Amino acid sequence: MKGAGLVVRGGAELGAKCDRIAGRIEQPSGASADLASIFQQRIARRFGAHGEGNWPGHAPATIERWGAHPLLRLSGELHSALTSGRVDVDGATIRYAPDAPFYGAIVNARRPLMPDDPALSQEVAETLAEHIMGGE
Repeated sequence: MKGAGLVVRGGAELGAKCDRIAGRIEQPSGASADLASIFQQRIARRFGAHGEGNWPGHAPATIERWGAHPLLRLSGELHSALTSGRVDVDGATIRYAPDAPFYGAIVNARRPLMPDDPALSQEVAETLAEHIMGGE
């Protein structure tokens, strides 16, 4: 939110704006749809880049058993579930929850779904700031 400012004319207006901003800080769930979109697009890009180059290819036994196919896309179920998840925002916690019964196995996997990424953190922070300021 570069160059954002809060313009206030009078004490009553200041109080009302502060109340609106405080309400959005206390209830950041209004940003959930925008945050979900960020995570969904990020995951889709990782799939498209086969894990951004850090996912090993299929083992020969896998190809022999299932045939050649894109990584993690034998049935398409995993890709669909991970790229259509939802975001739950609770206080300072943002949780991306893919709609997949096997999500726990993904979280505990050796390959992180979304590794630490300063650009992703910045995008999330900017989205939350826009929500909190709400056009004020």
